[in-house]
Parts: sequence; C-alpha cells; structure tokens
Amino acid sequence: MLTVRRRVLEAIKAQLEDLPNNPNGADYPLHFSVVEIGPLGKAETRKQYAVGIETGPEKKNTRFPITDCRLPVTLTMRMTVNRGDEKSALEAEKLLGVAQKKILEDITLGGLAIDVRETGNEVFLELYEDRMVYVALYLEVLYRHNTKDPTQLV
Repeated sequence: MLTVRRRVLEAIKAQLEDLPNNPNGADYPLHFSVVEIGPLGKAETRKQYAVGIETGPEKKNTRFPITDCRLPVTLTMRMTVNRGDEKSALEAEKLLGVAQKKILEDITLGGLAIDVRETGNEVFLELYEDRMVYVALYLEVLYRHNTKDPTQLV
C-alpha cells in the first residue's frame, strides 16, 4: 500500500535518478551515484555525488472529502571533490543548480502534486579547500488526498 505521500517521495527520487550520465553536458554536468529516501549513511561519503530525501513535519488542512497537505522536503546532498574538479565552493554551486533545475522541471511530479516550491537552500563549507561538500535544498510539496484514504489521490 503506497500513500500519496510515499508516491510523492518516490517521484522526487525518480526525478533525481533520471539525470543523464554525461559529465560534459551543459544542462546536467553531474549524475547522482546514490539517491535515497531518508538520510544518507556513512557509506555514501565514498560516492562522488549522493542525495538523501528527508521530510519535515507535514501540515494538513481537511475540507471533506479532500485533505490538503504541505510536506517540507529537504534534499541533503554530499559531494566528494576530486583532483581536477573546480574549487569546493564552485562545485557546491554546480550541485545546487543541477538539483534545482531537475526538481523544477516537473513541479507536479507527474500529476501527484499541485506544486513543488523551493523555500531556500544552504551550502555548508568550513574551508575553501574542503574535499567534502554539503548542500541542502529546501522544498515544499503541496498535494491532496482523499480524507478517508491517504492512498487515493484527489
């Protein structure tokens, strides 16, 4: 049994997995090695590009028979900067830009959502020479389901 919420998360995952594996591509110059629903584990630090899809407290408003949902989603991205890559800060900006562009390509997530909005973003660097880059992209997903059945899209 998949709720609409779970299908929304799976759709975000599919969008991020759908990046072409073409490091020289102008639109998408990187490909995520790992895309997971939930926080990233320690093993993913060995991958060059990884993203975890995490959720925050969901808000709901019921107008029978419809429940409107506002789901905060954070894309937590990690990148290992290798020799030959640009400086860490520039790689972080590239990583953020790719995720923003890909998510905003389909703000209905294939018809599951009413809207996907970016509410903010953050780059975490301690030193300019950092080899590990962390980026967070904050989203809000608006979707609806049947009040009596969270698996039924309305």
